Amino acid sequence: MSQTISTLELIKSLHSLNIQLSVDGERLQCNAPKGALTDALKAQISEQKADIIMFLNNVNSHESSKIELVSRDGKLPLSYTQKRLWLLDKIEPESTAYNMSKAVRLRGELNLTALEKSLNEIFNRHEVLRTTFSETNNHPQQMIAPANTLTLTITDLQDVAERDAKAKELVSQERNHVFDLQQGPLVRVRLLLLAADDHILIVNAHHIIFDGWSFNLFYRELSELYKAFRQGQTSPLKPLPIQYADFAHWQQQQANSKAFQTQLDYWVKHLEGAPHVLELPIDYPRPAIQGHSGALISQYLPKALLVKLKQLSQQEDATLFMTLLAGFKILCYQLTQQERITIGSPIAGRNRAEVESLMGFFVTNLLLHTDLSGNPSCRELLQRVRQVALEGYENQDVPFERLLEALKPERDQSRTPLFQVWFNMFNLNGQEFELCDLTIEQLFTDITSSKFDLTLYIQETEQGIFIRWVYNKDLFKANTVEYMGQCFQTLLENMVAQPNQGITTLPLLNQQSRPAAPPDPITLPFTEFSKSEIEQSIPARFAAQVNQRGEQIAVKTQRYQWTYQDLEQHSNQVAQTLLTQENTTRAALLFEHDAPMIAGLLGTLKAGKAYVPLDPTYPVERLRYVLENSQATVILTNAQNLKLARQLASETVMLINIEDLSTTPKTAPEVEILPGEIAYILYTSGSTGQPKGVIQNHRNILHFIRNQTNRLHISSQDRVLLLASYSFDAAVVDIFSAILNGATLYPFDIKKQGFNHLAQWLNEQHITLYHSTPTLYRSFLEQQLAESEELPAKLSTIRAIILGGEPSLPADLERYQRWFSPDCVFVNLFGSTESTISLEHIVTQNTDPHRRMVTVGYPLDDTDVLLLNEAGVETEVYGEIAIRSPHLALGYWQKPDLSQKVFLPDPEGGERRIYKTGDLGRLRADGTLEVLGRQDFQIKLRGIRIELGEIETTLARHPQVQKAVVTCFTDESGDNRLAAYIVPRSALQTEQVDSQALRHFLQKQLPDAMVPSVFLQLNSLPLTPNGKVDRRSLPAPDPTQHAVNTTFVAPRTPIEKQVSQIWCQLLKLEKVGIYDNFFEIGGHSLLAVQAAASIEQTLEQPCTVMDFFQYSTVQQLAEQLQSNNTEPSRHPSLFPINTAPTAVAPLFCIHVLGPNLSFYRPLAEHLKQYNLYGLASALSGDPQAPHPRDIKNLATYYIQAIRTVQPVGPYNLIGVSFGGHVAFEIAQQLIAQGETIHLMGLLDAYCPVKSNSYMLQRLGRHLQIARKKGFGYLLPRLKSIKTGFHHQRFKSKQSKRRLHLDEANVQARSYLKPEEHREVNRNYKFVPYPGEVTLFRAQYDADVKLGWLALASGGLTIHDIPGDHLGILTEPHVQVVARYLRDILDSVLLAESQT
Repeated sequence: MSQTISTLELIKSLHSLNIQLSVDGERLQCNAPKGALTDALKAQISEQKADIIMFLNNVNSHESSKIELVSRDGKLPLSYTQKRLWLLDKIEPESTAYNMSKAVRLRGELNLTALEKSLNEIFNRHEVLRTTFSETNNHPQQMIAPANTLTLTITDLQDVAERDAKAKELVSQERNHVFDLQQGPLVRVRLLLLAADDHILIVNAHHIIFDGWSFNLFYRELSELYKAFRQGQTSPLKPLPIQYADFAHWQQQQANSKAFQTQLDYWVKHLEGAPHVLELPIDYPRPAIQGHSGALISQYLPKALLVKLKQLSQQEDATLFMTLLAGFKILCYQLTQQERITIGSPIAGRNRAEVESLMGFFVTNLLLHTDLSGNPSCRELLQRVRQVALEGYENQDVPFERLLEALKPERDQSRTPLFQVWFNMFNLNGQEFELCDLTIEQLFTDITSSKFDLTLYIQETEQGIFIRWVYNKDLFKANTVEYMGQCFQTLLENMVAQPNQGITTLPLLNQQSRPAAPPDPITLPFTEFSKSEIEQSIPARFAAQVNQRGEQIAVKTQRYQWTYQDLEQHSNQVAQTLLTQENTTRAALLFEHDAPMIAGLLGTLKAGKAYVPLDPTYPVERLRYVLENSQATVILTNAQNLKLARQLASETVMLINIEDLSTTPKTAPEVEILPGEIAYILYTSGSTGQPKGVIQNHRNILHFIRNQTNRLHISSQDRVLLLASYSFDAAVVDIFSAILNGATLYPFDIKKQGFNHLAQWLNEQHITLYHSTPTLYRSFLEQQLAESEELPAKLSTIRAIILGGEPSLPADLERYQRWFSPDCVFVNLFGSTESTISLEHIVTQNTDPHRRMVTVGYPLDDTDVLLLNEAGVETEVYGEIAIRSPHLALGYWQKPDLSQKVFLPDPEGGERRIYKTGDLGRLRADGTLEVLGRQDFQIKLRGIRIELGEIETTLARHPQVQKAVVTCFTDESGDNRLAAYIVPRSALQTEQVDSQALRHFLQKQLPDAMVPSVFLQLNSLPLTPNGKVDRRSLPAPDPTQHAVNTTFVAPRTPIEKQVSQIWCQLLKLEKVGIYDNFFEIGGHSLLAVQAAASIEQTLEQPCTVMDFFQYSTVQQLAEQLQSNNTEPSRHPSLFPINTAPTAVAPLFCIHVLGPNLSFYRPLAEHLKQYNLYGLASALSGDPQAPHPRDIKNLATYYIQAIRTVQPVGPYNLIGVSFGGHVAFEIAQQLIAQGETIHLMGLLDAYCPVKSNSYMLQRLGRHLQIARKKGFGYLLPRLKSIKTGFHHQRFKSKQSKRRLHLDEANVQARSYLKPEEHREVNRNYKFVPYPGEVTLFRAQYDADVKLGWLALASGGLTIHDIPGDHLGILTEPHVQVVARYLRDILDSVLLAESQT
């Protein structure tokens, strides 16, 4: 057997050199190209002559039957290989990928007659050259034309200028000729006449009738015939015993033989479980239908390397082909980490003597499949490759096409089936031939087609190894293929030098293949952030900005505009307050997305404490866990979130409302803060079912801000948009990149304010740095571009688009290049909470957008990126991404074991540590890194890191669920979604678990992004042989099968139809009924933002994402929109002051002592985003209105007016001075009627129960101030006592309705005079109010509670407002009142979302 194997290897080696062997009796015939048959080969052939003859005879005797001649009268079948090409031609009839064209230059005297006669002899000798293909009932058959004359086309170029260039053009033109398989001819011969003694002969044939062996036969026969005809002799060629049609018929018959079936069984077993795709690092998205546009890269491997490769081959009893193939498979493995790799390789298919002299399509493909698992050494792998190759040769009779029929792979028009890389070690020059005295030069033309993704043509030459890399230009760039070539050479050099080295760590990169990062494309001036500056605290760096830019705007929102000095003072007050709390090292922050959160976190850091952000939109249970786990002893919050804070707090947690710190010192605290002290704990999703806290210090945060500053040239001229929640590290980067560089930060709440307002905000505020997740970015642009053509102008000031948190797509880059200014750059970030930002890729408008993937670029300063294999050993090109840096997170809070497992010590020592991200990455040819996905069950969804295990653990707690598995899938629009597979408890197997109940169960415990879109119920989960869940075998979720209401009711009203249509378009659904819930049919919060913006544009009505949470069905939302669009019949005493598109309950404002509402005008200007209504009976003209002397009846009358706008509570009430008394009585009556009051607000109204003592105190305070400021201070106060007030006109920019309060059109009733006011106060009995009272108190009354403490049974909250009794509602003091009211009004909506 060993002798037979050795003989087979020799025969294969000879074939690779185009040395053809055949047996004639006892004679061994050898036909070889000139120079190919060396003395060494002759000796080896001579030595094994007997064995070779025996082997070839054995092969022929193996043939079960002789190939017989068949009648030409019947239907002639196609061979298997021909059938496949015929089918491909039906699919792509204009393709030239299967043209076989060669051109040779003939110098010397050409006998044209002998040439034409020789060509005609060949043409008539081989029937296949006269064959075309017809079709009967969709079945093809061969049609052989009778012997005829071949047309030799002669083109005279003797008089053409630049004739060589013209000749090259004609050669290329001929190569790209489109053959018609039905009409023919399928072979063309053309002669270019350049001079009397200079010609170019072009032969072009379709592959369906020709192959590489046929070309050698063609030239050999042409040589012999030309020589004979030139001398006037007859043809020296022996008649052919059979023709190709006979072979095709015989092949069809052999498919039923036992020998054939044995070989077929081998291939089926050999390829069992083999992947059908090799995922090489392509550059462009794979087209849906495979193209064949090709190009060529040539490479020479030196002679010295060839010698060593041959030596290794001899040592392992392998051929050079086998050794090179083994090396190439190692390269493919390191580029893909696929352990089972299939490479196609051609084999002549002429192992029968009678077909060796036939032209035709005999060549077929061997599928050389190798298992590379177990990290074998190079030697071990070579033996595996050798064994597979030998077995393949022994079973070569099965055509590739027949194997396709047996395996039935899933058809994919984007790639060739079963293999996509072709490895061909044949003599590229073909057989040299002689035409008597002519000098012959083979012409190599440019490669313009590629049948496969990648083809290697390998030739051994005197100089070494010549490799032609033919690649598909639709997939690869030239530099990527050059990079693979460099890696291949380096790998082969290391392979021969270290044959016992494991293949996983065999080096394949050298200095040449490790390109450095390109220079920074941003050239704007900025102040460099030096490395030494990270050795300080964040407050120290901020203090420097305050000193330099105290009056520059630090934070600007729709509510606030704080200078650096303002932010300094607000944060100082927070810090000073925290320092009064004993045993406090961590403070939880509970704020909405606005300026107070910045003051809260900065103040916490100034106090030397660590902050723990709590997002008020998260479920209460999750917030409570974070609070308890972090062991924070303080909650910093504001009025808007105070109720939620009280719900979260325990006896050990102190609540601090930062809006109550007006009297706290504004000076900076004197606290020493070291760079290594903890700055924050950010909680991320955890696989155990609970989030885990990531710890980071000041130094490391400053390191990341330094990198961001220096890479993006951030300066005080920048305006930084903040979209991310402050509970994510993305917000950390944005916040501190701005306020630690003197720039302005612009927080924007996308959920509350929507896409339409974001575009306006970007434009109005001249934002320069935009940072968000790719999903938010593309959703924003798609929605805005669909609605407005003015978007590019609104984005003109943005100089950097920064995306991170999840993979960016090539379409994101295309949008950037289309819609943003030429000076704007596109920045793709990579990082996690544990490493913040590790890599960054900055591209410009000149970057090629037609790419398969947007890479994450290069590591930042002081950061190394490692790629690790499954054993944790460093590799060079592909593996798990690990970050090595001294600036990683400090670990996980209270999880030392997990920290030790995830954060590894650097084997090289020092302060650096290694964090294994779990992401898979691959190094590209340009030195950038591409992220290929996860190796575990963690995902990134809309920028939020999610451990699927946390969702599974939470689902398993549901009483109806026994087991649960959650996966991520991509819907038709490319949006990633979650699918939950549940197995119900045994008693419920026959029942369908309510997916709506499961969704609501999860919503109470998990953030919105972690609630699956689809729930699928299974009787059991599929398992792998080792008992684990087989996620690949789970049924694919149907993204269109959401929880659509089973009772479908079609939209009825025009608004319902418009809302339904918008939902259908956005959610890719055919229909949506009026009872379908947006979040249960595939919607999520980001889609709600898009839907709200579309509704706003289509219906020209205000709509926010909060409306979707409150009115989540088509019917509910349509009714809300209809009510907004309907002008209600107004109660005569009710006056609209502001009307706005908001889900927040309106604020009802009660008149003052006089008959007007003008005091509310300044306040209304600062509350334009809310609905405000004034109540003033004196302005109504209603004769039935009660007199103000009767507070109880007046309150009853006003309640009737209130209910015309808001039928049920909770209600917001506020009154100034005397109006506060009326508001107090309204609240009492509403409580008695079973309603709830959210705000019972008093604007410096004193309780008249003890009016004399309070009035004396206030008078004394006025006199004290007057002594300091002068008695002119008292004049405006005395004037304000008068009851005649000027009535003004209110208007709201959000509404077309205007409130006219001009004195000319007001029939004012007699109103209270001061003495009547005192009488009313004596007659009205104030009784304790069961709810909470909020008192807005003028600061000069800071030492009194205005008598309300005893009456506020539910608690008294006091806000001190700068100014006096009447001045608190004038500028600038009214801004403070407005800020408190905004927080209070918003908090009711927030509280509802928590329940």
